[in-house]
Amino acid sequence: MRRKTFIVIGAIALVLFGLLYPFETTVVPTWKLRVIDEQGIPYEGLRVDEDWKHYSLELEEGTNGEERWTDQNGVVQFPRRTIRIGIPGRLFRMTVTSLKRYLHGSTGIHAYIMATGPKGIKSLNYEPNKPPPDTLVLPRQEKQNGNQ
Repeated sequence: MRRKTFIVIGAIALVLFGLLYPFETTVVPTWKLRVIDEQGIPYEGLRVDEDWKHYSLELEEGTNGEERWTDQNGVVQFPRRTIRIGIPGRLFRMTVTSLKRYLHGSTGIHAYIMATGPKGIKSLNYEPNKPPPDTLVLPRQEKQNGNQ
């Protein structure tokens, strides 16, 4: 009888632990990017912004963001972005965000990189379950047409 009680209590404890354990979900993997111009010349010291949000799991308004600067080779790297939430929290958040979807129209993961150059702003979107883009071409000059 004591052994059965011990096994039942152990099983309940394992189930509760499994339900409450904050599992980690990757929103955006590590994103390493090279920023170059149309000639392939890297931009050094250029500000690059990363914005991300998991609309199905995050209840806060707005997006998350960080800015970093390219190195001498035009390379910038952003760390992996994650969320840690247990199963009850995930179910609650997914329910609330599915209702809020009608207000802001977004679900799932949305992330992008953006940089501003001499000729405007360029951005790249991250598609979940695919490697993030690794090159951003940011023009320095106006495109030449045949008459010039």
